[in-house]
Amino acid sequence: MQNLLDLPSIEAARKRIEGLVVRTPLVRLNVDDAPAEIYLKPENLQPTGSFKVRGAGNSIALLTPEQRSHGVFTCSAGNMAQALAWHARRLGIPCT
Repeated sequence: MQNLLDLPSIEAARKRIEGLVVRTPLVRLNVDDAPAEIYLKPENLQPTGSFKVRGAGNSIALLTPEQRSHGVFTCSAGNMAQALAWHARRLGIPCT
């Protein structure tokens, strides 16, 4: 069975991470022969250089104070690990 996100869930996540991440702009890509308008969302402008900072921030925002006191961890050597560590450091949460 598939768990699909609905718009209210997405809007709730957006509110949770508001102020925790950069609101990146939409940049119109000017391509004369494109069949439609093309916009870029440069998530590389986030503090950790990727969109993963959004998911990590949302995950931490869902934790209770007690859960936060136990710390957070991830099994990643890349963008997700950087994003989780960045949020944890800012919020004073132990992170492995």
